[in-house]
Amino acid sequence: MMEASAVPRLIAVEVDEEHVVVSANAAFTRLFGLPQDKLLGLAREAVVYRVAEHMTDPEDFVRKTRVARGGPFMAHGAFTLAAPGSGKIRWLAKPLTGVAGRYRIREWFIRFE
Repeated sequence: MMEASAVPRLIAVEVDEEHVVVSANAAFTRLFGLPQDKLLGLAREAVVYRVAEHMTDPEDFVRKTRVARGGPFMAHGAFTLAAPGSGKIRWLAKPLTGVAGRYRIREWFIRFE
């Protein structure tokens, strides 16, 4: 359970129907050490493994954030960041319908500090 006094910070990334990163906010790039120019165009799976390195239980993070390529889907989970950026993370994923019925997946990491 998250503490009532914790301050949430929204961290977001979006992938297209091919599971390629098409956008990410500055908070995502800072927290996970992935520069914007290197992040865009990466496969979602590669990003998941990079983000998992920042969790106290990387294998659990990878397992719980795995999604079917066929999508769309909705999913969520709670994880703990390892030091030095320790804290709780709530992960949420939601499909979005784009142009010509194609979908995108927007994923949010809400950090409680």
